[in-house]
Amino acid sequence: MDCHFLPPKNAIDTRPYESEKAGIRYQESGHVRFAYPDSTYPVLLIDKYLFDDDGTMLPVGYYEVGLSNDKKFLLLSQSKQIVAKVPVYLYEEIEKSEKEQKKEAKKEKERQKHKEAVEAKLTSKKFDIERVEKRIDIWTKLIDYDDDYYIIEYRRYNEKAYGAIPK
Repeated sequence: MDCHFLPPKNAIDTRPYESEKAGIRYQESGHVRFAYPDSTYPVLLIDKYLFDDDGTMLPVGYYEVGLSNDKKFLLLSQSKQIVAKVPVYLYEEIEKSEKEQKKEAKKEKERQKHKEAVEAKLTSKKFDIERVEKRIDIWTKLIDYDDDYYIIEYRRYNEKAYGAIPK
């Protein structure tokens, strides 16, 4: 006899309660409830060994790129530990045009209109739609600029920064 699934309630069934699956549901398991939230910082693959002026090496690997609070450094981190600081030589705040602002306001009205319906469907697992839409605006890349520098181009939401690493 399979004890993991109780049969659905029907007209012949005399039990006063609804049947349901036994055991822990996926959304109640520990790796879902207590997991780290997704990072909104872009990830950069560095496929070359990089050296600073002192000769310290930055190995090949994947790095999460963030911008410091004072906007003077790009912070390269692995496993939430800062591995390197790259000086920023150009920082820009991206201003949205009037057309984009109207488009965003229209999207916001639509989002508010359908928010309750979406939340009802996704009650078992919270899902942030805005976060997914904003992920399009998050990226970074390493550019081989010339014989002297590599450039890290960083963009996250409305911030854009360029850092330079000497070869």
